Amino acid sequence: MNADRSPPVANSESCKTFSSLADPAASNEFERWRSAHDILGHYLNRSDRYGWVLHRARCKHISMPKGSDLARHEKICCERREELERYATRHDIQYHRCQTCKPK
Repeated sequence: MNADRSPPVANSESCKTFSSLADPAASNEFERWRSAHDILGHYLNRSDRYGWVLHRARCKHISMPKGSDLARHEKICCERREELERYATRHDIQYHRCQTCKPK
């Protein structure tokens, strides 16, 4: 997928998209999602530098100072890694796995 183009918004019971560009409350909502899905949840983060990166919900890589905008970069989040991988395949999203949390 072209890095400049966003995939369709993933808003279902099991998958959500968070972006501060689309919703000023997205950072807080993403943090709540991470807390609620800390065991099985995974997300794709679109980085300016690395493209899409797959993370576990509780990855320490995203830890930022209090008050930072956690949804500054678009996030696509799903309850299970397999769902997220299917979403990425359907929308031709190329990604790599975070080297900090090493999602399997």
